[in-house]
Amino acid sequence: MKKLSNYLTILLFIGFIIGVGAYIQLSEKEDISFYENRTLAKNPEVSVEKFVDGSYTKEYETYITDHFAAKDTWIKGYIQWQRLTNQTFIQDYYISKEDNWIYPKPASYVDYAGLDKTVANMEGLAEYTDQHNMELFLFSLPNRYLILDPDYPSFITHGYEYEQKEYYLDGLSKVDNLHLKDVAQDFRNNFTEEEVKELYYQTDHHWNVDGAFEGYKVIYNTLNEQSEYFNEPSLDKEAFSKKCYDNNNFIGSYNRQLYQLVKTEDAICSMIPSNVDFNTWEVYKGGISEETKTIWSNIYGSDLEKENEHNVTDYAGIFTADYKELTVINPAKEKEGIKALFIKDSYANPMTFWLPEHFYQTTFYDMRYNNNRSLYEYLENNEFDMIVFLYNDTTVNSVMYDFSLEEKTE
Repeated sequence: MKKLSNYLTILLFIGFIIGVGAYIQLSEKEDISFYENRTLAKNPEVSVEKFVDGSYTKEYETYITDHFAAKDTWIKGYIQWQRLTNQTFIQDYYISKEDNWIYPKPASYVDYAGLDKTVANMEGLAEYTDQHNMELFLFSLPNRYLILDPDYPSFITHGYEYEQKEYYLDGLSKVDNLHLKDVAQDFRNNFTEEEVKELYYQTDHHWNVDGAFEGYKVIYNTLNEQSEYFNEPSLDKEAFSKKCYDNNNFIGSYNRQLYQLVKTEDAICSMIPSNVDFNTWEVYKGGISEETKTIWSNIYGSDLEKENEHNVTDYAGIFTADYKELTVINPAKEKEGIKALFIKDSYANPMTFWLPEHFYQTTFYDMRYNNNRSLYEYLENNEFDMIVFLYNDTTVNSVMYDFSLEEKTE
């Protein structure tokens, strides 16, 4: 009887292995993981060389892991188990017990050497812009994590990000010919803690449209005060139309990593200037050429009017995605002829169809996607009157300020 039981166990195990293998081989495969937001491994090519050097086994193991039967269900179950057992960090995220707001795991150190390199690179750029008669601005935008000050348990060490920001801003404040603005200070001066919270998503690392608009107001007013190229009337909020959509649910960047298991009331809303005819604008997804020309509705709010298989819309679908280069020509400003370059991270994405109203040419440039050309090379081939950095105040890594691509060649 014992032998029979052992044989049955072995047969069941073998059957399980064969069944899972058959499922993985025969089932329909996804190319991209929705929750992980990455390309999944493909079935590796069989070759003698790969068997000899062992690469086939490694590639097939990755393939099995990526396409394991009911993988998403297993991971969701594991995340739910971690929540039930009160794990502090789940997938490296902390879910506040008080209000279900999601926060990232805090940093464990401050990279002072990297920050020194960041400041040195800005000093070099400031010298360059001064020599070429360009204005240089940097707006430190209030990152959700820093402005909200998460309520981590007392045994969790945190605060390095605050030290990082203070060191970074102190260094930049000493750079000649740089107009520096800490937008977070305006938020703290103008809003209570509860009001500030209304300016951010519960489940995403960005601000929402209201937060972005408040940031835009600070940028607008600062440029009006300090730039000789920006001379606009007082900002009229009534000239903007806010609209919210309920055809899909919002999925935040943090909640996506948690397989959308945190319930949220985050709204899908956008805000558009109501007195602007976007059809008169020329929009280029790249350099200015016929090949890159597109229409603004392909770029901004591309997911607002349509449903998708997951019934969700993310930050990029409400505003814009991150582009290597995005240029808008506004014929209404041709007489002034001002050309502005905005070097940005994703916090600036809601503003990509607010800012072009004020310039003849507005170009948005993302350092993360320009690692095949230096910023200086780009500036030598293009003319701008002003350069404006729109970085949230955790975007301090020297790679985002590697204007000569020195770190890439090291």
